[in-house]
Amino acid sequence: MKAASKKKPVLHLARKAKPASARTGKPDPRLLDAEQFLLPTYKRQPVVMTHGRGACVFDSAGKKYLDFLAGIAVNALGHAHPRIVKVIRREAARAIHLSNLFHNAYQGPLARKLAGWSGMDRVFFSNSGTEAIDGAN
Repeated sequence: MKAASKKKPVLHLARKAKPASARTGKPDPRLLDAEQFLLPTYKRQPVVMTHGRGACVFDSAGKKYLDFLAGIAVNALGHAHPRIVKVIRREAARAIHLSNLFHNAYQGPLARKLAGWSGMDRVFFSNSGTEAIDGAN
């Protein structure tokens, strides 16, 4: 019986990636649009990420990258975990967003739990770090 070869996936760092134009011979129009219409708030690598799975993301050429930035801003859950996808699909069918100006079925019970765990009297749900700091003052 032939032993199955265990190929380790190659993980590329984005800073070493070649631009789409170098791999395919033509520039990716999404990069051109981004260059023309996005405010250049930070230097971006010349790759277009298309999807993720677990702790990895993939670019438009199919290259796999270990995502060391998955927790930045809002996502600390990795990519496309089947149970998380199932819950997101179910909840998106109910409502994509409910403003804090209205009550919903989860906010009060979650606030009670957070207050109990933290030892604080009340909870303030915010949309950004700025609001969180303002609310703490």
